[in-house]
This record gives sequence, structure tokens and C-alpha cells, in this order.
Amino acid sequence: MRTFQSINDFLNEIGITSSREYSDFFIFQIEDHFGEIGFEMSPYKHSFFELTMAIGHDVDINIGTSKFNTINNVLSFTAPYQITSWKVNSFKENSVGYMILFNPSFIQSEFGKIDLYNSFRFLNLHASPMYALSEHQKHTILELMRTMDLEFNRSSAERKSIILSAYLTILLEKINAISDSDATKRLFRNRADEITYQFENLLKKEINYKNRLEHYASQLFISKAYLSECVKKSTQKSAKAFIQEFIVFKAKVLLNQSNSTIQNIAIELGFDETSNFITYFKKQVGSTPNRYRKNRDIYN
Repeated sequence: MRTFQSINDFLNEIGITSSREYSDFFIFQIEDHFGEIGFEMSPYKHSFFELTMAIGHDVDINIGTSKFNTINNVLSFTAPYQITSWKVNSFKENSVGYMILFNPSFIQSEFGKIDLYNSFRFLNLHASPMYALSEHQKHTILELMRTMDLEFNRSSAERKSIILSAYLTILLEKINAISDSDATKRLFRNRADEITYQFENLLKKEINYKNRLEHYASQLFISKAYLSECVKKSTQKSAKAFIQEFIVFKAKVLLNQSNSTIQNIAIELGFDETSNFITYFKKQVGSTPNRYRKNRDIYN
């Protein structure tokens, strides 16, 4: 499976040549590049975020364990290292859509160390990676993307990166509001998916090696047994495996996106001894944290 460590590598793979000055951000109108029916991307992963919104596109998408079609005004998003594939079936006349690719550093460089995973709850590795939008929501999101595309393609503009970072932050805040709406909550297929979504949000805020399943169940006001049942039904994984996977995921994020020492990462994840963290990480990933940091493209 191909893993793209840079936005430019991904763009080259899908046939887009970029000479832009930003290596951490790119936006393009989909119709300008994917006119060929049957164009598809076999399963891949990348180290950055991907947001897509379109009207009049018939595209089959797989993100993680979710499979869906974009024909009904779907907003989709892919988190770093999430397995994704898609195939273009057709475009309706007058269809319009945009894809945005960005690294956390694009926002962080202008607005400080924003924690994307805690600030924007919809950017989950395991939760449903799509929202079906109302007409109002659809036009709000597309208008923001259209404005960003225009700003991005200006030949020169003073403080362009600050303007684009600001627009991207606004867009993420708008999606945050959509993810909290009652309409969005109805998109969960069942109660198990909703509980698992809430469980993952807790893990993002409180992930700690010392915390046991009972801790998270009490936060959700449900029993340990019911939480285990919901996670198993929704993800086909045990709750214990889910917690372990998230510890490793958070460790990888810290190793990928920060300069924190291994000792500080171990402390942040709740390990009493750095050696215990190193042993745990190596067992789960097959590499020590230091080796992973130096050779992350091999282990992702």
C-alpha cells in the first residue's frame, strides 16, 4: 500500500503538478482534474488531512471501514494514516467540488500550537468520515471552499498564508458546528456507533496508559460491559484493543508532529517509566520510538 509523506507526492500521483509555494496546503476544484470517468485510486495512506465536498459527483469512497457514495452532497474527511480508496463513476453537468489537503503545521505556524484532534472533534480516526449536509450547510461549506480556492490561486497576495490559514480555521469551525448538530447525530447507523464515537472523543481528551475501561465507561454513564459490546459491534475490535490502538496512534502523532523527547511523550501518555513506553511501543509497532521517528514511512 502506498503511503504519501508529502502533499506534493500525493498530487503527482493523481496527476496534478504543483508549483505553489506552500508545501503544507493545497486546494483544487475537482472537475478541473478528474474529468475521466473510471479514474480511481487504489488503497493509500498519507500523513496529512484531506477534506472533500462536492455537488453532482458520483464517486465511490472507502475511508477506514466506511463505504459511501458522494452523490448526496457528502462532506468527507480523511485523517493522517487512514486507509482510503475511491473511484470516479460520473459527473453531472454543472457539478462542483473541492479537495483540500493540509498539514497541521499550516494552521499552527500562524495561530500557535492548535491541537486539531481536540479542537475539531470530527477529525477522528475511527468515527464516521462523512456527513450528509442540508442545503444551507452545503452552500456555506462550498462558498468557503470557493473563496479559499480563489485566494490560493492569486498570482501574488500580501500575507496569503495568514489569509488561507484563517479561512481554513473558519471552515473547520463551521464543520465542528455541523458535527454537533442534531441532523448529524442522526447519521449514526445505530446506538453502538454513537457510543463508540463518544468513546473515541474521550480517548482523544483523556488517553492515558493508566486509564482502564471502567474509567471511560463511567464518563459515559454506562457499564463497562455495555461499552465493550458497543465497541465490538462498531469496530469488530475489543475495547482493550481499541484503547491500545489509540495509545499507539497518539504516540505516532506526537512522534510525527512534535519535537518532544521520548521521555516527555511517555509521561504524556501515562507511562511511569520511559523504558516501559519503549517496550510497549516496540511490541505494538515493531520498532522503537526513536527508530520510528527516523523511519516513519516504513512503519506507517
